Amino acid sequence: MVVMDSNEAAKDLAENKLNPTLESCPMLAEQFPKDRTAKKKLKIQFPQATLMIGPANNSFLRSHSIRWLWCDEVSKYLPGNVARAKARTTRFQNRRRFF
Repeated sequence: MVVMDSNEAAKDLAENKLNPTLESCPMLAEQFPKDRTAKKKLKIQFPQATLMIGPANNSFLRSHSIRWLWCDEVSKYLPGNVARAKARTTRFQNRRRFF
């Protein structure tokens, strides 16, 4: 899960940086979904995992259990959203968090 400070920032990151980089990597390109419904701008379903990109808000941080968490621009998050993001990783003992 990649968490950005706003929905616009999340869309910009996905569209202009992250998705083109993932598609250009030979190891990931063969696993990249061919079906348009599995490959959306902010959610990509790989065979082994799902990549979600979204804003630091209550609805995005509320219901997903995740193992890998990347949070960017945390100084712009509303109070409590860093704790909500961290709470999504408590289910996994081998979790990784990057802020």
